[in-house]
Amino acid sequence: MKCLIMSLIFFMLPLIGFSKPLKVIANGITSEAFMPHIINGFQRTYGVFTIFEKKNNVNLVINAINKDRKNSVGLGDRIAFRQNSEKGTWSMQIAWSALVFIVNKKNPIRNITIKQAQQILTGKIRNWKMVGGMDKPIHIYRRKGLDSGIGFTTRALLFGKIKQKFYKETFKRENSFEIRKSVANDENGIAIDDFIIAKKKVNIKVLTLNGRKATSNNILHKKYPLARQLYIYTKGRPYGNVIKFITYVRSREGQRVIRNLGLIGFKQRNGRKHFNKLLDMVIEQ
Repeated sequence: MKCLIMSLIFFMLPLIGFSKPLKVIANGITSEAFMPHIINGFQRTYGVFTIFEKKNNVNLVINAINKDRKNSVGLGDRIAFRQNSEKGTWSMQIAWSALVFIVNKKNPIRNITIKQAQQILTGKIRNWKMVGGMDKPIHIYRRKGLDSGIGFTTRALLFGKIKQKFYKETFKRENSFEIRKSVANDENGIAIDDFIIAKKKVNIKVLTLNGRKATSNNILHKKYPLARQLYIYTKGRPYGNVIKFITYVRSREGQRVIRNLGLIGFKQRNGRKHFNKLLDMVIEQ
């Protein structure tokens, strides 16, 4: 028996030694939205040992996959840029989601318009009474920097300018978790989040925008104004297990997992025009 075990170990050593695990690196939004389910399905289908790593933002995700392009794949919520450390990074859409404005559950406001949202973020509206609420100051919570997934897509979709400046008197946080926590504890707070995550959180209310709710059906039929894409990233052309992972996520089975979690599959709504518009903004910056 001992000889048999030693023979099996000897036979498996080449496989263990040369078969590197796939590293899947995701930002906070995609991690919470679907990653455990996707990884479980992928491992069942392909039998590939997978290591999962969560990062605070897309910048860190893309920097991480650049270090091991053949054995790592990234996921996030903005298109990859075409310069600096992100040059050569490929972005492939895997799902549709949407941006939403969130407030504390005790805030009486239920709806804002696109114009009001723009004016709040740029500081032209600073008091809740200006949008039908209480006579209280508006506290804006947002992420640091211009190129987080939420920050980039907010500027692109809401203003059409990816370098749009926000009101300087805001409260900056490191990640989406900290922002939700802040809004949940501040009756005067407002922030931007992803609809699939925000709707699950307690002490937070998701506002309608132009009278439209951020629902899967409204996003699918283009009735909600701030629909956005979620992406897979690779550093250049994908190889080996990276190709298998992309194939699974974009397959019928992978897309079923994504739809069952409340998102919209990338094939359910044509995203080419949306993608090209964002790409043009990135090229022009």
